[in-house]
Formats: sequence, C-alpha cells, structure tokens
Amino acid sequence: MVAVDRQTGEIRAMVGGKRAGYDGFNRALNASRPIGSLVKPAVYLTALSSPSQYTLATTLQDKPIKMKGSKGSVWQPQNFDKKFRGEVPLYKALANSLKHTDSSSWFGIRDSEGDEHARCARG
Repeated sequence: MVAVDRQTGEIRAMVGGKRAGYDGFNRALNASRPIGSLVKPAVYLTALSSPSQYTLATTLQDKPIKMKGSKGSVWQPQNFDKKFRGEVPLYKALANSLKHTDSSSWFGIRDSEGDEHARCARG
C-alpha cells in the first residue's frame, strides 16, 4: 500500500508486506500487475455519467473473450474465480471486477487491433 499526499504527490507512507523488518519482496515497490482493475471505476463512472445509456441496473454480459495483440499474441482475461456469469447488473460487475465484455464495444470503447488502452480498461 502506498499513501500519497494529494496536494504534492509525495509519498507519506508505504507498506509492502505484513512482516516488519523483512528485506525480501516488497509488494509496494516490486509487484507488477495490470492496471485494469485500477482504472475500471473511472471507466464505470464515465459510463454512469450518461444515465440515458447506463445505470447501476444496466445488464452487462460476463462472457469469455479473446483479443489479439499487436504482435500476434492472444489475450484472454479471466475472472478471479475463472467463472463467467452471463448477464449481470452493472453494479455487480463493478463490485466483483468482472471481465464482462464482448469484443466489439464496452461502454463505447472500441477495439482496434492491438489497442492496448482498451485492453487495459477491460483488464
């Protein structure tokens, strides 16, 4: 966990694990993970700012997808439990950070081949 001063951007506190004095792996500094779940609330908030299109009750599809990367690799996001739920309300999809999408559109984010930004938002 990293706590940052909102005004200056300075780091105020940093905790990289639960063992004080441990000089091994520091999760705050050394962990790398996709940013999808970090930006997801911002993407949902943007969608919810158009209440004629999206509400907390809007139904989304939680189903498997495959996306082709710019170098030919195939990326297939998975939910934490590796299960897909079909139709789910938007609020549950956000609360559970589900990878609910189809490959054509997600809150108006369109994929172009190798579109890393759309991929990150979905992650």
